[in-house]
Amino acid sequence: MRKTNITFRKIKFLIVAVVFIAVGISFLPRVFVNTREYSKTSAVISSIDEHGDSHSVYISYKVDGTEYSDIPLGFYSSKMYVGQRVRILYNRENPGDVMSAGSSRYFVLLFPLVGFCIIIQMFFPFLKEVFYNRKFRERYRPVYAKIDSVYKIPFIPINGRRPFRIHVTHYNENDGQTYEFKSEWIWNDPSGDIAAAGVTELPVYVDRNQPRHYFVDIGVIYGKTTDLT
Repeated sequence: MRKTNITFRKIKFLIVAVVFIAVGISFLPRVFVNTREYSKTSAVISSIDEHGDSHSVYISYKVDGTEYSDIPLGFYSSKMYVGQRVRILYNRENPGDVMSAGSSRYFVLLFPLVGFCIIIQMFFPFLKEVFYNRKFRERYRPVYAKIDSVYKIPFIPINGRRPFRIHVTHYNENDGQTYEFKSEWIWNDPSGDIAAAGVTELPVYVDRNQPRHYFVDIGVIYGKTTDLT
């Protein structure tokens, strides 16, 4: 159930990310307009109409002696007020086609940026694991070692408890040598779990450059497999 909830949450975040990206892309033509077709001029805010939470800003300006009144700006900021002078871009072929010349029109770029950030955050753990596994495979080589014994460390009591270790051996056919490995400390006796799982061997990952550095993977005893693909 928990895994299903996590997957459903990821799907919701993915949908939100796609919506943000789509909204941002829809405004890109207005942001990256061909400025060679537009000129800058000054305009005066003639009125601001409120429609609930939205606002419509209308401006008046003059181009080549022609007065343009109550032209929708298509942009609103809470700092705007009637009578305020603003810089605009107007289309030289169609002076009634205007947009704000301020840097605030680039605010719409935040939409795709937020969307891509959400997607990156969702897939970053996966990518991190892939690169980590690749680096891990390059450094360590796996061998399978036979479980010989489980023993308790007698001289290290902590809070009245003594840890266990698993002793395993691996016979290398290339050099005819038998190598011994020991697991990390285990605070509960794993003997019962080993018998229940029917495990006779454990994977051991040995450093290719420094064979004395290794670790015994006890996850298979508890049904946890190490995926290094």
